[in-house]
Amino acid sequence: MLRIMGKPVLREMLVAFALTALAAPAFCSDRSAFIERGVGRLLDGKPQDATGALFEARKLDTNEPVVHLALGAALLFSQRYEGAIGEFEQVLSLTQEPTARRVAWSGLGICWLRRGENLKAAQSLGSLSDTSDDSASAEACLAYALLRLGDRAGARRRAERAAASPEVRGFALDVIGRAQLENAPRTAIEPLRRALRESRAGQGRALLPEQAFLSAVTLPGARPASQPREMSISLSETDSEILQIEPLQMPANARQVALWIDGSPKGATNRPPFRFPLRRNGLLPGWHTAALEAYDGEGTLVGSAASGFRLGPEQPGAQTARMETERERVREVAQRLGPLVRPVSDPASLHYCLGRALEKTRALPAAAREYEAAFAVRSDQRDALERLLALYRATGVALKASPAPIVRAKRGVVALTFDDGPSPLFTPKLLDILKRRRVRATFFLVGMQVLSWPDLARRIADEGHELANHTFSHANVALLTPEQVQQEVLRAKVVIEQATGRATRLFRPPGGRLSPQAMRAVGEVGHYTVLWSSNILTGEEREPAALADRMARQLRNGGIALLHNGRDETLEVLPLLLAQLQKRGVQFATVSELLPRKTERRSFVRKR
Repeated sequence: MLRIMGKPVLREMLVAFALTALAAPAFCSDRSAFIERGVGRLLDGKPQDATGALFEARKLDTNEPVVHLALGAALLFSQRYEGAIGEFEQVLSLTQEPTARRVAWSGLGICWLRRGENLKAAQSLGSLSDTSDDSASAEACLAYALLRLGDRAGARRRAERAAASPEVRGFALDVIGRAQLENAPRTAIEPLRRALRESRAGQGRALLPEQAFLSAVTLPGARPASQPREMSISLSETDSEILQIEPLQMPANARQVALWIDGSPKGATNRPPFRFPLRRNGLLPGWHTAALEAYDGEGTLVGSAASGFRLGPEQPGAQTARMETERERVREVAQRLGPLVRPVSDPASLHYCLGRALEKTRALPAAAREYEAAFAVRSDQRDALERLLALYRATGVALKASPAPIVRAKRGVVALTFDDGPSPLFTPKLLDILKRRRVRATFFLVGMQVLSWPDLARRIADEGHELANHTFSHANVALLTPEQVQQEVLRAKVVIEQATGRATRLFRPPGGRLSPQAMRAVGEVGHYTVLWSSNILTGEEREPAALADRMARQLRNGGIALLHNGRDETLEVLPLLLAQLQKRGVQFATVSELLPRKTERRSFVRKR
């Protein structure tokens, strides 16, 4: 070990940096821990958390390409494009490792496109993709830039080349479809459909890779913690790559230590033994100055030391071995980060473009389904909503305004309805009861619940029951704007149809809360508003037998019973209610079977 004693430096040199470190959470000086934490958060879909850790890693080593690559990806995911561009450009200046450079170029392309710098993206990525045989991501970004610049033929040519790579095939197919949308809409349909399938299949991989990033950034040469001693500086060479600086003879009350090299801050730590690993490749051969200052828990300077040290040239062959190790480490990290830094199509935009192609070819019902999906995914797809409402009006799906409630009195027939499902705690038991009694019912499903338990929604449909719409998030539609109401209904409709293959035409507002504007909005998207004749939640009696008696009395010809998939007495009341109604000879129908055949009215059955 080389031990060098030095004299104190001026307190003013480090006080600002040390006080900043005191205000921050505890962290260790080993930058590998920050990189592990940052990239781990990024792979978990938490870019904001990742950014903080990676900024700390960058403080400790500004010449580490892995840090800049990971930080660039984190800033890209946080939509901080200018900062991400700076980090990716740093990667290109610090390493020649091909995988890392491809990831950096891909990140730059995405940032430029998101900032609307299409010409810059086309010029820079064009020269890159012309000279590289393995740059599918950059090629796909270039294709999109050319499309935005109006060069449809060039965009299609580049996208077809990129589509050979599974990594960006969905995005490339998206560009191919868009390039043909205006002049050849029929040929645009298939690539857009394939792009949607690729987008759904690739979402999980892009956001949550199966393998967590860890081993590729661990630094060698870590040593067990030692007790602080009186203040002085010790410098040791743990291997050909790492220099280790630590204070000796530390004051017993020291709580924070800050390190500067040649007048530049390199890090701070509050974790004993206050050791700082320093990479040789960040320093040129020759003389350098290391300065340490220690502060107590109140931010008062309690010790300082500075010393010069000489960094000699490496042994023959050592530099080559070190550079190869460095390249391998950068390559491994870049391969793990690569899936995050690829162009991915926006599903809402894909649905919209496919809807446009189908509408142009007069496949109107299919076009309406794509517009529904586009607006359901993203409420800012205003053009999709306007086109959808126009198609509904043109094809007779939209209902005419007539808010007066009506009822179709069908002698000896009532309908049972169940709100708020599906629920794994209640729905299977309800279905078992209905199956034993050979009764069909109508289930008003919540979209979020269907997303969580699609198998239960399929079971409801497979057992012959009717599926209806109860909004996506169980929202109070009386408080929403017309567009928000329509998005709630359409999101639930899309989710239910994707899970079961059944489209919905009936809607019930959660809690029965409704406004004239909401009712009109529901009708515009082709749904009848259904209320009820008898509600299990009404009245003071809560004994199952009393509830069943009351509901049986209230249910007359064409009556509708409101029950639930939730935490009320439905499971206890349902067998008793069915027994009473069947004893009276009552038949059971779905709500649609009670709906007047040629009615254009929006709501039927008064609620009690």
